[in-house]
Amino acid sequence: MRSDLSAGAFAALLAAAMAVSMAYGVTLPVLPGLVERAGVGSAADVEGHTGWLTGTYTLALFLFAPAWGALADRIDRRWVLVAGLTGSSAALWALTGSLGLRGLYAARAVAGLTSAAVLPAVFAYVVTASAPSRLQRRFAWIASATALGFLLGPALGDGLAAPILAVGGHGAI
Repeated sequence: MRSDLSAGAFAALLAAAMAVSMAYGVTLPVLPGLVERAGVGSAADVEGHTGWLTGTYTLALFLFAPAWGALADRIDRRWVLVAGLTGSSAALWALTGSLGLRGLYAARAVAGLTSAAVLPAVFAYVVTASAPSRLQRRFAWIASATALGFLLGPALGDGLAAPILAVGGHGAI
């Protein structure tokens, strides 16, 4: 019988799952202002690019999660988690810079590509390191942490929108 995942290690995995969910949601209130700052003038174009930027992230997440999952099965899952969290953080941080429209699309694509690494690695780690009797409960906790991140992200993003956009010298949304 395999040993069970420690409470601290499981809490770290929950935090990783919640962090990438929050990173997605935190950008939602900020994106329209970033698109405006990139030089898109009309309201319809701002709305359109905001939607396409959100879709770019989601498409990259969808396309690359299976590849990250396969990689997590072949190498140490911790490296996949580190790569995903580091890349997601870097892509999120890039949004604080003065990016043009292409830069915004690139940052969102990289965020989706790297965030796609986290959940497959979290689930794979839990499956291989947990006692079978705890799997269902732990999967439910991961789903709850992800949902909480999706809920908290936009609220946090709304509070950060003005300071983030002020960094670029264009003030609040």
